[in-house]
Amino acid sequence: MSGCDGDCINPTEAFSLLSNERRALAVWRVHNSSGPLDAGDLAESIGSLENGKGRVNVTASERKSIYVTLTQNHLSKLEDAGVIRYDAQSKELSAGVHLSCLYRVLMAVYDELD
Repeated sequence: MSGCDGDCINPTEAFSLLSNERRALAVWRVHNSSGPLDAGDLAESIGSLENGKGRVNVTASERKSIYVTLTQNHLSKLEDAGVIRYDAQSKELSAGVHLSCLYRVLMAVYDELD
C-alpha cells in the first residue's frame, strides 16, 4: 500500500489483527486521537461503541472487562505487529509505524460494507 511508513503489514496479518472487533476499534481510536491515549480511556471509548451509549454511561464493570482484555491480549498483539506503541507500565499507547497501513485496510473494508 502506498503512503505507509516503512514496510506494510502483509494482508494475512492485517486481516488477522482486524478480525477482532476490539482490536479494530483500538486501531480506529488510536488513529483518530490527537496524541497518546490511556488504556482506560480507550476501554471507555470501546465500551461506548460496543454498547451504543455515551462514554459517561459505560458502567465500571463494562469498562473493566474491556480494559482487562485490551491490556492482557489485544494491545500486545497490536504492539508486536508495530501498529501501536504500548507502555505496559504507564498503560499509555500511541501510533506505531504500521498504524496508518492497518487503518487504511480497516477503512477500505468498512467502505465496501457500507
